[in-house]
Amino acid sequence: MRQREDKTNKMENKNDDTRLREVIAQAKTMYQEGKYRNPEYGEICMAAVRLVEGSDFGKNKAESTLEMKVRGDPFEEALNGDFDGIAIQYLGICNDLLGDKGEVKVEPYSGGIATRSARARFEPKKE
Repeated sequence: MRQREDKTNKMENKNDDTRLREVIAQAKTMYQEGKYRNPEYGEICMAAVRLVEGSDFGKNKAESTLEMKVRGDPFEEALNGDFDGIAIQYLGICNDLLGDKGEVKVEPYSGGIATRSARARFEPKKE
């Protein structure tokens, strides 16, 4: 009975990996073909893709950086907190993709006055 459970778990993990690879391939294709209606969202997705690929699809520690140019006045944008929502989206996407395989953290940081930056880190579950 135990062997059957192990085989079932391995099959589920393989299906999860296959599905994750399909999602990553689709995101890359959409980005390359310019199919994201909001270009900023496409940039967020590509940063998440880099995290997934860097982690070998959830097997290793990885880090990815999201850097976006400020659209308007950098001081005004810093004060109104627009980038907080982008960092939350980045965390949500990364967590949706890798959350079952480990821990995802996102931290905004200063990449310069005219750049909005955040770094995502992934730590796989210990078996």
